[in-house]
Amino acid sequence: RGLMVHTDNDYLGRIAQYCRDELNIEHNLEINVALTCLKEDGALGWCYDLHDNEIDIELDKWQDEKSMGITLCHEMVHAKQFAMGLKPNEDEAVGLEQILYDGFIKL
Repeated sequence: RGLMVHTDNDYLGRIAQYCRDELNIEHNLEINVALTCLKEDGALGWCYDLHDNEIDIELDKWQDEKSMGITLCHEMVHAKQFAMGLKPNEDEAVGLEQILYDGFIKL
């Protein structure tokens, strides 16, 4: 089964694929993860549902590795919400980010 996660960062790619499996996100969904500067936005990450079967996640590149991993887990919860046709729910994303990250780290 082809996991369609696109990123230049192997660590983030492994986290995204772990979250995709744990959250049962459709495997025909393309997920693009990019590092960028979000300091002006005051955010650590964003998740966009821009196209059919494609989700873009941006992470602030100035975070340390652990913070970036937790932020990606948070944004992957939003990816699942978008994939299910739901509006982003911050409470769910905040509630699951650490659980997902801890599960990934234990692998």
